[in-house]
Amino acid sequence: MRVIFLSPMAWHAFLQANEATGTGTILDAMRIDCPLIVVPNPELMDNHQEELAETMAGFEYLVHGSIE
Repeated sequence: MRVIFLSPMAWHAFLQANEATGTGTILDAMRIDCPLIVVPNPELMDNHQEELAETMAGFEYLVHGSIE
């Protein structure tokens, strides 16, 4: 397993560059076999991110959590 650590500045830059992360980001991480932790936004489009995260976690492609 590969673990990637980002400094707070690098993480901030990543988030600014990827404000619309979602399904595409998950697929990109899967393509390069990168471990992924997903925190869905439950307020978007009928909570589709939560549904996707739960499904992908069921297949052990990622780990998901919540801010709550």
